[in-house]
Amino acid sequence: MRSVLDGAGLDYEILDITQDRRAYEEMVAKSRQNSSPCVEINGHMLADVGGDEVAAWLCKKGLA
Repeated sequence: MRSVLDGAGLDYEILDITQDRRAYEEMVAKSRQNSSPCVEINGHMLADVGGDEVAAWLCKKGLA
């Protein structure tokens, strides 16, 4: 995931949902599920995704 975001030149913040209950609750509220990883880009939540899925979404949106 990090290599995809780095390759796209995007700044990002990593939230450890295993150590931060508030981050976990925010993820569940935004994604409507409890699987990870989740990636939020420009207000759009990609839930339970891998690097290939994020790369494809970035290309589709013209962000990579």
